[in-house]
Amino acid sequence: MPIPLDLTFAVLRGQPGSEVCDLCIQALDETDPEIQSRCAALLVEQAHPEGLSVLRHRFRELSGPAREILRQGNGSFLRACRESLKTPDETERLEAVACLAFLGVRGEALGALTDALGDPSETVRIQAAHALADIARETAGERALGHDMPPDELLIRRRQVAEALHVALRNYRQHAQAAILEAVLMLDPGSHKLLLDILANPGDARRPDLQHCLEATEEPEIVPFLIKMSRDPRERLREDAARLLERRRVDPAFHQALNRFFETAPPKYLQRLATEPQTL
Repeated sequence: MPIPLDLTFAVLRGQPGSEVCDLCIQALDETDPEIQSRCAALLVEQAHPEGLSVLRHRFRELSGPAREILRQGNGSFLRACRESLKTPDETERLEAVACLAFLGVRGEALGALTDALGDPSETVRIQAAHALADIARETAGERALGHDMPPDELLIRRRQVAEALHVALRNYRQHAQAAILEAVLMLDPGSHKLLLDILANPGDARRPDLQHCLEATEEPEIVPFLIKMSRDPRERLREDAARLLERRRVDPAFHQALNRFFETAPPKYLQRLATEPQTL
């Protein structure tokens, strides 16, 4: 008669850490997702460095349930990934960024990704920037689509992502990744004034990348920024906003985003938009 899994893993928990680690690493090859998930959970629970290193290295091979264990675990896997960003091995750092991208706003993952924007390897910097942009896009989409996440939790999530993007924008000269600019446009209204000032300043090194981003992005979530830009007191910015809006007038997704913007904007904002066009 097969030994129940519950009993098997209860026994394993009572064994020396190194022995359990070796057995769990071998069992990660199992095709049964439950066995793989339980092994991942035990490796995370025991926080053995070798086990956490194998989980990072084999992350893409793990089943969905096993990956979710890493996301919901005690934080040891996240901390191990953050430590891996300090190694001289570029492959390990790339693996760590991929794992942190999956962990998303879990714990210190966002902070670790912003740290990775300062990596000496351009490949690592690019991957970290795109990870942050993907998290921002997902978070912006959750708001737009009426995600079933509790409003308070969604607000906290948006604030965490916005804070990480603000740090990345402040350190833009360090990494020069345009994906960060697009993410800020989509998610962080608090940085819109700074972005407008960048556009108005020909001497700002970030300006060409931001201009290109506005020209090239197909993300409808930039509607609030373009609306604000169209009401800016600086004539050149208003002209550029009008041109950008005109280019998108045949885009159905952009029209949907525009309608959604006016449907959800506070009444006082809409009143100001109609009566004080130069003050927003």
